[in-house]
Amino acid sequence: MLLGNNGRSRPNQRPTCVYCNSYDHSSHNCTKVLDVAARRALIQRNGLCWNCTGTGHAASQCRSRGCWNCQAKHHTSICNKARSTVDLLPSSRVEKSMSSLMTQASTLHPTLLAKVGSETVRVMFDSGAGSSYVCTEVITKLNLRPLRKEQRCIEQMFGTTRGNVEVYSVTIESLAVEGFSLEVECINAEKDVLTHLPNPRIKALKEQQSRLRRLEFSEEGTESDSIEVHIILGAAD
Repeated sequence: MLLGNNGRSRPNQRPTCVYCNSYDHSSHNCTKVLDVAARRALIQRNGLCWNCTGTGHAASQCRSRGCWNCQAKHHTSICNKARSTVDLLPSSRVEKSMSSLMTQASTLHPTLLAKVGSETVRVMFDSGAGSSYVCTEVITKLNLRPLRKEQRCIEQMFGTTRGNVEVYSVTIESLAVEGFSLEVECINAEKDVLTHLPNPRIKALKEQQSRLRRLEFSEEGTESDSIEVHIILGAAD
């Protein structure tokens, strides 16, 4: 029988972090063992799979997709090509790229409209984000309460800091597929709205691109010059 960090027993359950044996975060979000070399040494010492950090098989036999950062056959948490242990907040991620986005108003960003409780929200998919985020506007309107607080290393425009973040459970309901919903743990980004994206003007795009005319887009009726993003879903979700 195993004991979690909060003292509750968790029989036959493997810790979600292989580096510090925590049940409260995944391996790639570990803030206790940040050094990649130290992580690699732990994996080797414990005889874990290099690709998924699981047991009972070698990396050559592993069916996991591999690294989210570089697609190589190793776990994301030990990738040297990106600092996967550091969360880059939406404010920083977007501010660093908005100048290029605004010059490409016709770019189709992966967004959709969905329901969270009684609110209609816009969700953006970001394969480069290691975590998911929710804005304070949604938290306030729905009177959400955090599941927990945890410490993260966070990269912001002025540098990397370590601090506590609030984690919320958010249930996202599809507007397109009846009965489909997804429960996601999101970090409070402490911004009213995560970002604004340029309106892709889908109606105009359909007139220009015949191959798009058979498709339906959730943003098709949006008329404003920019669109608000309330939730960002990271690669892990």
